[in-house]
Amino acid sequence: MVWGIGWWWIVFLSSAQPVFHPWIASPWEPRIGAAAFVGSDSLELYLGGYARLFGSRWQGWQIGAEGFTISRLRREAHFKFPVELIDYYFGVDYQHAGITLNIPWQLRLRLGHISAHVVDGAFDRLPSFVYSQEFVTATLRLIFAQLHVLGEIAYLFSVLPAQLDRLQPAVGATLHLAVSGYLFLAGYQLRNTGIAGDRFWNHRIVLQVWPPALPLYFQLSFYNGKSYHGMLYDRAERFATFGVFVVP
Repeated sequence: MVWGIGWWWIVFLSSAQPVFHPWIASPWEPRIGAAAFVGSDSLELYLGGYARLFGSRWQGWQIGAEGFTISRLRREAHFKFPVELIDYYFGVDYQHAGITLNIPWQLRLRLGHISAHVVDGAFDRLPSFVYSQEFVTATLRLIFAQLHVLGEIAYLFSVLPAQLDRLQPAVGATLHLAVSGYLFLAGYQLRNTGIAGDRFWNHRIVLQVWPPALPLYFQLSFYNGKSYHGMLYDRAERFATFGVFVVP
């Protein structure tokens, strides 16, 4: 089974790596890094990680725990960054990988919780209310050499506000290209969400460059859809960000 070439082979086959590799176009993956909004004074900060509890990549399955935050900050003078919004994610998952009809695949089942909060940097501008989700998701990745095709279904079995629709399907793809030691990734996610029966399409495009022999990678992202921050769940947003992230 070929996952990539060069040092990317080592990254994917390392027993410390997850069986299901994160969906780069999804904001809801554990990562560490920061991204600045293009043409705006806003920033996003990602803090979190994943820990394997049982199993391994060599065995083709594992059970793990994950936790992370997505924060939105505001850039001000004198190197100040008031935090406006923060979303917490924590949960457990089961990951499995195999080959069927000569097509490698990866499966991830997640049980998770998300809560969202307005922080002191925006108390005077944004309303605060209880936002909470408990959900299960199933995500399948089919691997065709450098092209990975993904599909996901999420069911929210407990939600606040109650007007959030409980079913959230998503589809997308990731393309991997290695050139002269550099790894280039391009990812797309199309997610369908709902509020009080009205459905919305949410698009996210992510471009990444992984330089050789560096513990960092660079990311350019584009988003158009309802906000993935819980406190802004009913607001449409369109923005681009550029950031630097730590290689997991």
